Amino acid sequence: NENPIFDRFNLSYWKHYDRVIDAMYQRGITAHIMIKVYNKMVKWQAKESEEENLYFIWLIARYSAYPNVIWDFSKEANNEKDLEYKLGRFKFIRDHDPYRRLITNHDDKATYDTGVYNKILDFRSDQQHSHWHEKILSQRKQNVWPIVNVEFGYEHGPKGIDDKTYGVVQSPEEVCRRAWEICMAGGYIAYYYTYTAWDIIRPEDTPPGYAYFKYLYDFFNQTEYWLMETADELVSDGYCLRNKNKEYIVFLNEAKEFKIKLEDGTYVAQWYDIFNGKYIDAGKISGGEVEFIPPSGFNSSPIAIRIVISD
Repeated sequence: NENPIFDRFNLSYWKHYDRVIDAMYQRGITAHIMIKVYNKMVKWQAKESEEENLYFIWLIARYSAYPNVIWDFSKEANNEKDLEYKLGRFKFIRDHDPYRRLITNHDDKATYDTGVYNKILDFRSDQQHSHWHEKILSQRKQNVWPIVNVEFGYEHGPKGIDDKTYGVVQSPEEVCRRAWEICMAGGYIAYYYTYTAWDIIRPEDTPPGYAYFKYLYDFFNQTEYWLMETADELVSDGYCLRNKNKEYIVFLNEAKEFKIKLEDGTYVAQWYDIFNGKYIDAGKISGGEVEFIPPSGFNSSPIAIRIVISD
C-alpha cells in the first residue's frame, strides 16, 4: 500500500486477527507477535510519530491481556540501524503493557552479541540456517536466558522440493531434524510451512511436520527438560542433555551405536522414533560407561533415547 492511512484501522482485518489470537489461546499456542517487519517493503509510520505510537498502543491494548502473547519489536530487526530508536520502542512497550508480557527482538545478532539487550529484553530471538546446535551453545554462553531460533527451516508442500512459495525449502524430515538439534542445545523453536508462512495461505493442508513437531513436543513434555543441561561430552556420538543423577536424553542424527557415561545407579531406557512418536524398550542398565545399539530398521534415520533413573 503506497498511501496507507495511519490514523485509521482496518477493522475487518483486526477482527480476523482477534479470532486468530483467541484460537491460539484456546489451543495453548504461543502468539509471538512481530509488531513490525523490515524486509517486506512495508511503508511504516514515521519513527516515534503520533501515528506509530497509536499503532503500538492499539496492539498492546487489544492483545496484552492474552497470556499466550509475546511481543517482538520487529522481524529482521537488524535492518533498523538506530539503536536508540529500538531501545525507545522496548521501553514504550513496557510502559504501556499492564500485563508485562515478554519482549524480544528478532534477528539482531550483532547487537545481541554486544550485550546491550541483556538486561532489557526477556529472551533472544534469532534465525540461524546452519550449525543449529553449535550456534545455540555459543549464544547461551553470551547470556543466561532463553534462546529461540525462530527461523531454521521451511517445510515444502505436498508435491515435493519444488512445491514452495519461497525460494528456500527443506523436507519435513530435515526441518524436524534441525528442530531436535536446537532443542538438544537447550534452545527453543518455531515452525514454518511454505503454505502458511508467507503470502499464500492454505489452512486446509496437513503437512507431515504438524505430526513431527507434535511428537517432539510429546517427547520433551514427558521430561523435566527445564532442569536439564547440555552434556555432549558424555557421549561418543550425538548430543546429550542431562538432569544429573536422574535423566538423560541423547539424540543421534544417524541411528548407530554409541557410548554414554552414566552416574552410578540403575536406569531404564527407551528409544524414540522421532517420525512416528513410538517408544521402543532399550532395557534396564547400570551406571558407568554403557554402549547402546539402536534397534534394527532405522538405517540412517535420526533417533533419540531417553534414560531415566529407576525408582
